Amino acid sequence: GGGILDTIFPSSPEIGGPAMPLIEAVYVNLQPLDRWNPLIGLMQSVLDGGDPLTYAPHILTDRFTIAGAPLPPRSVVAIEVIGDQVLCNAGTEALAQGMKLDVLAPHLAAPSGLVEIASPAAGNRDGQTAILVQYAPATHGGNWSAETGTLKYMPGFPFEGDVRFPRLPRSVTIVNPIYETHEQVAEILATYFAGEAPRVRTTRAPVADFDDDGTPDAADPDPLDPAAR
Repeated sequence: GGGILDTIFPSSPEIGGPAMPLIEAVYVNLQPLDRWNPLIGLMQSVLDGGDPLTYAPHILTDRFTIAGAPLPPRSVVAIEVIGDQVLCNAGTEALAQGMKLDVLAPHLAAPSGLVEIASPAAGNRDGQTAILVQYAPATHGGNWSAETGTLKYMPGFPFEGDVRFPRLPRSVTIVNPIYETHEQVAEILATYFAGEAPRVRTTRAPVADFDDDGTPDAADPDPLDPAAR
């Protein structure tokens, strides 16, 4: 993701949740410690030189020249877990917007400014593959490393007020799309090593089903409780 302090810290439960109270205690800040706070803006300016957002516009176009030679073309496939409780969607989507990726269909919510592209897709940006893929339900990193994951925070964070990341009454265990993610990444790598533009195919459509009980949230009597369908 991008926007290390002004986007990720204020909006990520597992990162900002532990860090923000410490920062607030040290600086005794009277204003909400969000991305609009001058303190956050000042600290972010120190990190801008190493923030991915600074370099995002130069990845696929307007590439830098190093030692007199322009960087070669490269492809980017970003995988986003909707409702990510470690690295907030705001940070991932800011980076996707900075690189001007397209979002693979089907998706749950295309970030502003991103264009939908049908599956399978390859070479969609001047011969380079530039795609954002969405998975849901899933957990950060667990979507390709663990069969199950645990959700601990109320969806819709960060909230206004003193408790920005309220916890669920009970943690929810979901089944991660580990095998579908492996299948997708295997095809990306196989086509790349075959000398083609990396090909990205939808292997599992994202679904708005927070508790992974098989009932979409819009029809679920209690979307936070897998026992209620």
